[in-house]
Amino acid sequence: MAGQLTIGAMSSSDHEPSLTAAPASTEWPTTKQHTHYDPSMHRQVLVVGLGHFGGGVSVTQFLVEQGSQVTVTDRAAETMLGEALKELAGLEIAYRLGGHERADFEEADLIVMNPAVAPNAQPWRWIEQLGKAWTAEMNLFLGRCRGRIVGVTGSNGKSTTAAMIPIMPSRAKPVCSGVRPKCGTVKLAAARPAKSPISFLATYW
Repeated sequence: MAGQLTIGAMSSSDHEPSLTAAPASTEWPTTKQHTHYDPSMHRQVLVVGLGHFGGGVSVTQFLVEQGSQVTVTDRAAETMLGEALKELAGLEIAYRLGGHERADFEEADLIVMNPAVAPNAQPWRWIEQLGKAWTAEMNLFLGRCRGRIVGVTGSNGKSTTAAMIPIMPSRAKPVCSGVRPKCGTVKLAAARPAKSPISFLATYW
């Protein structure tokens, strides 16, 4: 990777997925985090947290495209996830909505966690107990992007900041965007080899 820059946006709670925030004093699980995703090895992938604003849509589309059997689980009911589910319509995906089931975690080869899942939430306890491999959408993007990365973090202002950044270098050289203008979530498709030297990444972290 040629270079990396992180820009922090103002903190707020404008893009909250359907999962509750974590207490500041709670520690993250000690289970090793896996950044490598191999479709031939990780045949069954569980995506935890689709989110009201579709934070898990892009990674789910990417995993299906890679040939994995994908299950999406979210505490929210189907009626609360309408827009995100529309974007995934037509894809071969199994859904577990309105709650999580331990069996889904037991059967998964890899678990992709939404960053909004609280550290003390049940999914993390199952991951710890079962010793399951897990990762996050941002790690999958970083592991595949071979260009320079501009990271935009924070809860408020990510989309605006990310939309402004490409304007500056685009006057001098081609730019590709790893950001969805809707919510500022990672677009894994942009991590594929491309002519552009720069990719953009925005995240809930």
